[in-house]
Amino acid sequence: MYQNVVEYLNPTELYTFTLSYASICDGPILTTYTVVKNALFNGNKNIKTRMERIYAQVIANTIFIPKPIRLLSLLTMKHCECCNMQPINFVTDYGLALCLPCKKKNTSRIEMKATKVLRSKIEMNDIIQNQKVNLVPHHCVKEQPNLGYYSRSLLVYYVLNEPFFDENNNRLGPIITHKQLSEMLNLPSYEAVEKYIEDNTPDQSQARRMFIQAMTLLREKIFDINEKKALERSVKVKRFRFKKYLNTTQAIAFLLERVPEHLRFKLDYNIQFSFYRQNDRARRAKMDEIRMLANAAESPAAAVQAILNQGPPDGVVSIWIRCNKTAGIIKPLLSCPTKYNDETKKSHRANLLELARMICKHYKAPCENEFPATW
Repeated sequence: MYQNVVEYLNPTELYTFTLSYASICDGPILTTYTVVKNALFNGNKNIKTRMERIYAQVIANTIFIPKPIRLLSLLTMKHCECCNMQPINFVTDYGLALCLPCKKKNTSRIEMKATKVLRSKIEMNDIIQNQKVNLVPHHCVKEQPNLGYYSRSLLVYYVLNEPFFDENNNRLGPIITHKQLSEMLNLPSYEAVEKYIEDNTPDQSQARRMFIQAMTLLREKIFDINEKKALERSVKVKRFRFKKYLNTTQAIAFLLERVPEHLRFKLDYNIQFSFYRQNDRARRAKMDEIRMLANAAESPAAAVQAILNQGPPDGVVSIWIRCNKTAGIIKPLLSCPTKYNDETKKSHRANLLELARMICKHYKAPCENEFPATW
């Protein structure tokens, strides 16, 4: 019943709808796949960015995999979940929605130090370099800043101080906290550290695999949809450009009939093809392709259509009037020729007659005084 409704809701509406019906939270409708699909297909740019940040943390295996309702809450949360006051725009690297003051207050800085040859106890370097302790470095600092480029770089980490729990006493956020790192530093041997990590690492391989599979499948779908939309947009643009060319040439032919014969050469034009800014090698290759298509066409209109359909997608066809004075007079026609269509033929006929009268007046030639233009 609710599955058809969920597809048309954005993440904020879905979260409100889910809280209204408690049976949905733990039911088969609200799954990780459903939330990810809703966020990627119906979410805005901010929600998609949050989803990508959470996905990066899931890939690195640094956080507890959020449940569907928790994931939906993270995507739509507008205020800090620690102080409930400050607005937030992103999800932190700990899988939590924290504002900057709360992040500074609840995290500790850990700076890697140069490894010593002789050691008598466990150091922080040994713990962080363990494969199961997946901490993400924040930035690097120089060991000896006065040496500049030649100084060795040391990694700096920011770790949450205490474990984070929800209202049901379930762990949220990062798997490793500063409290656990401090406990591991007091252990007698490296084997004890490994045993501590193994005992405190949650078994969430299935949830992690489901999350990654959902993101992978839906990313491919979105890529195919965007590719299809781009193709449709390209076809629509090419159709519009060809229609623009036809309308312009028909309007110029109409003007040729309304001006004296000795002024018709003022309306001679050339067809130009241009592209967006590119290097000379790509431009030269596209120009060669255009010349081949134009030479194989039977008429100028067929050449333009072939170039737009088979040529480069960023190609633009324009009509260049050889006489600059005449080009300035009929500039409205060259700027918006698609307005000269069959639906508004009468009003645009008046506009074209006005252009013909202006051309004759500029060159001091006789012309019939028709009714005024409508633009």
